Amino acid sequence: RARARQVIRTSDLLLHPSNMEGGAQAVIEAVRSHTAVLASGIDGNAGLLGVDYPGLFTENDVDAACALVLRAARKPGFLQRLRRECERRAPLFGPQRERASLLRLVDNCLHASARRPR
Repeated sequence: RARARQVIRTSDLLLHPSNMEGGAQAVIEAVRSHTAVLASGIDGNAGLLGVDYPGLFTENDVDAACALVLRAARKPGFLQRLRRECERRAPLFGPQRERASLLRLVDNCLHASARRPR
């Protein structure tokens, strides 16, 4: 796991073409590392990156994914834009925020369970 995180941290770009995995840890690691991301536009990725993130492509569209990879390789400004977007979203996945969200979820579940008739 440490090696994978190191590779992500030292890479210019992460390509995540998943068509079924939502909330991919690799995407979160890349965003937290300010590594640019290209990803399929499945709900999980769009939720992590934002529906208007410029590096999303239609799932299973190999041509669109290739076009974005080439654009990132040939146009440094586009790669920088992706990186800036990831930097902007990185605080959403900080440990403190994740912990607070988890505690809120558990609290909501406990309260809902207590209100449910038995």
